[in-house]
Amino acid sequence: MEQKEHPLKKYMTARGWNQAELARYLGVSEAMISYVFLGKKSFGKRQAVRISSLTKIPVLVLLYGKAHD
Repeated sequence: MEQKEHPLKKYMTARGWNQAELARYLGVSEAMISYVFLGKKSFGKRQAVRISSLTKIPVLVLLYGKAHD
């Protein structure tokens, strides 16, 4: 099964950001960002809210990869 690109990765690419810049903004390691993009970990609620306020990507999408109805 092919994994879709994380919405945050698309946002970062559009703005020329890299994982190191995002990690510094969030106060987490680059490894954490990498694990999120690989689907091995997820952001915490607090991080998801911060990211959502910056990117306008819904919190549920950041936490679960899609909006839950």
